[in-house]
Amino acid sequence: MTSKNDIIKAVNDSVRYIREIEHYNIKAYIYSLLLLKKISDRNKEIEPLVNGELICSNKESSFDFIYSHKDDEDLASIMNSAFKNLEKKNSDRLKGVFDIIDFTNFAVTVNGKDKNHTLKKIVDSFNNLDLRPSCLDSANVITDALEIISDYIAMLSRRDTIYFETPNQIAKLVSSIVKPQENEEVYDPTCGTGGMLINAYKEAVGGNVSIYGQEINKSSWSVCILNMLLHDIDTSHIWLGDSIQDPMNIENGRLMKFDVVIANPSFTNVTGQMHMIQN
Repeated sequence: MTSKNDIIKAVNDSVRYIREIEHYNIKAYIYSLLLLKKISDRNKEIEPLVNGELICSNKESSFDFIYSHKDDEDLASIMNSAFKNLEKKNSDRLKGVFDIIDFTNFAVTVNGKDKNHTLKKIVDSFNNLDLRPSCLDSANVITDALEIISDYIAMLSRRDTIYFETPNQIAKLVSSIVKPQENEEVYDPTCGTGGMLINAYKEAVGGNVSIYGQEINKSSWSVCILNMLLHDIDTSHIWLGDSIQDPMNIENGRLMKFDVVIANPSFTNVTGQMHMIQN
């Protein structure tokens, strides 16, 4: 059975290899690979067309196909194609999400090793996981692991990360204070990679809350979508754009109202926005 520690170990091993080349976008690569592995394995046991699951459109977009070609010269291109196919088949939820990853960045010689050495190690690490529902220690094993994984990656890349992330402890505190009720709508206009919204979803009394968010940074938005999908949360209301100058929460020509609004915006780049603050 696959445990939380198994998932954490696979990710830790992969992060170590990814950091040989990529320092800024670690979470995007890790979450993309973990989502592909999850979808590929779930599709073996759950009929996606019946249950609304994300679909690996053909064998070329599955993780198993990538693993079977890990010794190919063009492994990086095979991996890129797999994610493009996955996005195409699930465009309603994944359109544009994988624009920020490119595995050809890893097809380089490091310390005299084969150019695909890093990619092979990453693929091997994830192949050790069996994420079929029947093989998981518990239904929440992936989401439990993600909490630790998120903090770990944030710690490694805190000085040079491209993301603004609310520390998980703060997100938990805010969510425990607002404590959304059943059937309420929760909105974060500066949702980043989704930590505040996910914690609000977990804290919801009785569950069944609707999550809404908007994020201006494309990389953070992509990771937010991946984060939501890994937590099995609907992503249809996670928008990309400036929530002040171009709000997407419009319904019948008017701004939507929400039961709960939470936000922890980044104030690190407000200089160019002073005209909005003053007005």
